[in-house]
Amino acid sequence: DRSITTTYDLLGRKTDIKQAEVSNFDTTSGTYTAAPETQYVYDVYGDLVQEQTAVTANSSGTVTQWANTYHLYDALGRKVVDVKDVTNATDANNNTIRLGYVTATAYTATGDVHSVTEYAKAIDTSGLAVATKTGEVPVLTSPTALRFVGGGNTTTLSVGSGYSANLTAGDATSGYDRTTTYTYDALGRKKTEAHSLHYQTIDSNNVATDHLGQSETKFKYDDVGDLLKTTQVGTDADGNTVNRVTSMTY
Repeated sequence: DRSITTTYDLLGRKTDIKQAEVSNFDTTSGTYTAAPETQYVYDVYGDLVQEQTAVTANSSGTVTQWANTYHLYDALGRKVVDVKDVTNATDANNNTIRLGYVTATAYTATGDVHSVTEYAKAIDTSGLAVATKTGEVPVLTSPTALRFVGGGNTTTLSVGSGYSANLTAGDATSGYDRTTTYTYDALGRKKTEAHSLHYQTIDSNNVATDHLGQSETKFKYDDVGDLLKTTQVGTDADGNTVNRVTSMTY
């Protein structure tokens, strides 16, 4: 039989999900039996700030490595940053650090999502901890730093220190950042959705040229607010603009 056990706190929020034990193998512990497990941590406002997923365990089944995903919120309770650590690495001083990737969300003045950026370059997540965020409000002061205000103190954390050049733009080595940008009409309906993209064109001499651009979808509504038409604006293999129109009838 397979069982999933969920534990809740006094406020009814899930704090731990554990599955039945399964056999595992790694080069350090060899074959061992352990239960897949994810733990959930909340801040004083009730927001989910950390998810810890068991990655490895020793021969007795005790977890020795957790993979952490951090969720950071602004003063209005909106999620502004996700940080997911994925692997161990060594920095310039031969210290073991955890590398992770950042997704940042920006909002319009009316509270709609303006953009979501997935940064391609890994950062050092070693300085992130629940203790830093408890009782504090994170503010993305720039694409390179998080500032935590409240809880009796102020802490500034440069999320890229010790490994990468902070949250600089991705390149051909790391891969390119992915950004989705939204615009809205006066009624708050989504007007456009644009995705950043990277592509190559080949000329008659078989020379490749890199391009950074975007694909965009436009939305049109009828007088009663129903979606009437979507227009996808993209680029073909030769760099030409291509439109794909989808119409709806009611």
